[in-house]
Amino acid sequence: MSRLVLGLDMDGVILDNTVSKIRVARDLGFNISPNEAQSDVIEGVLPKEVIDVLRERIYGDTALNLVSPLVKGAQQGLAKIRSLGLECFLISRRRNPAIARAALIKNRLWPDYFNEANSFFVEHAEDKNIKAKELNIGAYLDDQPSVLEKLNDVPNRFLMDRFDNFGGLTFDHIRVNSWDNFLSHIL
Repeated sequence: MSRLVLGLDMDGVILDNTVSKIRVARDLGFNISPNEAQSDVIEGVLPKEVIDVLRERIYGDTALNLVSPLVKGAQQGLAKIRSLGLECFLISRRRNPAIARAALIKNRLWPDYFNEANSFFVEHAEDKNIKAKELNIGAYLDDQPSVLEKLNDVPNRFLMDRFDNFGGLTFDHIRVNSWDNFLSHIL
């Protein structure tokens, strides 16, 4: 039997941008809660023009990126995955890989867990599916249902739902609320 190959999103799965999103939204004149800061939810809360500015500031500003901590349990989860010898890939839609790498370096994940060989930056959700298929990803963890819906070639899709935003919805993937919960499904 072949070993499971894992795919991971970065923002909302490894890096926690919640506080930064709340601060930037406030600077732009909007008050949002942590659950409203989730990437799919925020689109129903803030006007598109504001979301565009917020995303540019969050993901395009190195200083703002460097204050984003890891999602609780991410470091331990990655260590567990590595200790078991599971192959793991980062597939992110970050437009500026250099800023993404800086955040991973700051959080001591680059190059120990992620590096040029196992980290990929794509433009669209559909591109994540193409890369996942190419890498033979058997399980993928993302915090956006809208992205997971596009990963048709990944047999096991997991939704990181840390704020219980999607509890009442039915999906073709498994909802998890923490890294421990995710690991309990794949190990």
